[in-house]
Amino acid sequence: MFFMVFLQTVFVFCIFIRIANFVFKKCFFKTQKMTKIGISVACFYFLNFIFFLKTQFKAIYFFNLLIPILLLFSIYFYKVKTRESRLTKDFYNYLITVSIAMKVGQSFRSALQNSLMNLKEEHRVIVSAIIDSVVFSQQPNLDLKSSFEQEIHREISKIDENSHRSLYRLSLWMRQIEKRFEFRHKSGQILSQLYIQVVLLSLMYFALFIFTVRNYGLREHVEIIFYSLVLFAIGLVVSFFLGRKIKWKF
Repeated sequence: MFFMVFLQTVFVFCIFIRIANFVFKKCFFKTQKMTKIGISVACFYFLNFIFFLKTQFKAIYFFNLLIPILLLFSIYFYKVKTRESRLTKDFYNYLITVSIAMKVGQSFRSALQNSLMNLKEEHRVIVSAIIDSVVFSQQPNLDLKSSFEQEIHREISKIDENSHRSLYRLSLWMRQIEKRFEFRHKSGQILSQLYIQVVLLSLMYFALFIFTVRNYGLREHVEIIFYSLVLFAIGLVVSFFLGRKIKWKF
């Protein structure tokens, strides 16, 4: 029993390392962070292993094994979901640097190249590839994953073609991005209020759920509890659906 549980722990930890390696490469995390997280998770799995040997609670043991993997996937999906938003903010700061460089006499292409170091590494790779594609047009078409990456390629190409008005066109583009920030900020405020209400109502529901189960039993009221869970799930789906509509109708 001891040996089997130990092997399971080691096996799950190896899976975690493989997934972490994939996530860290995709999200451009530093290697030192991966080392620290790997050591922390190894300690967590060791404590979980000791906990199981003392308590013999299989359900809690297996659930604890999955927690680090679930957290990794949560981080990955969050990074993917917010990828365009983070790129937009970082790129806007980059455009400010480009604009300043052009005002002191640099050409548009020189300003683009010299300002690349102001971007985060994950965004620098994307923008550098787009700039190379514009400057060396014989390169094959890029795999632009988001609408904003396509916008970067399109606008840089237009500005590069009209070099005599490059600073003016760059200023117009920056104003458009500023308006987009304002829109997202206002829609984000509306969404945050909605999500806070959803969280509070969810906490109230689960408190009532625990109270009902402890005082009146689960088996005696399983049908009512099932219907309440279904209605609660429908309410959550409707809330998030309305939230998405409000976001784009502001």
